[in-house]
Amino acid sequence: MSESRLSKDIALAITNHGRGKIISWRNNVGNGVAISARGPKFTALLQAIIQLAAKMGCSASPIKYGLCVGSSDRIGITTVKITPEMVGREMGIFTAWEIKTTTGSVSEEQDNFIQAVRRSGGMAGVVRSVDEAIAVCNPLGI
Repeated sequence: MSESRLSKDIALAITNHGRGKIISWRNNVGNGVAISARGPKFTALLQAIIQLAAKMGCSASPIKYGLCVGSSDRIGITTVKITPEMVGREMGIFTAWEIKTTTGSVSEEQDNFIQAVRRSGGMAGVVRSVDEAIAVCNPLGI
C-alpha cells in the first residue's frame, strides 16, 4: 500500500475511532516557488525550474511550508478528559503520526520531532498501519 493511501485510511480511522475526540490535519512539509510575473511569462515559469527564472528576466523566491523539517505527516489535537483531581476539564493534547509504509525509513529529523512531542507531554509515533495509528492515542484510553 502506498503512503498516500495509508495516510487517507489512517485519517478516516482515527476520526471514526475518536468519536469526535480526535481532530487531525495533513501536514505537508516542503518548498515551493513564488513567481513574480504575469501573462505569458507566468505560464512559461510554471513549466521551468528556478534557474531558468533569472534567464527569463523574472524572479523566483523559495517558499517553505509545513511546521518544520522532520514534523510528522499528520498532526492534531486529541481531547482528553482530565481526572476529577484536575477539575474534570477537557484539554487538547498535541498528537502526531509519522506515516510510513512497511519499508519506509524514519529520518533523524522525524525521530527528533516525535521525541520532542513525547517529552512535552504529547502523543506521537511512527505508524505503518491503521491499528498502529489508533494505538498512538491508546495510552490515554481514547
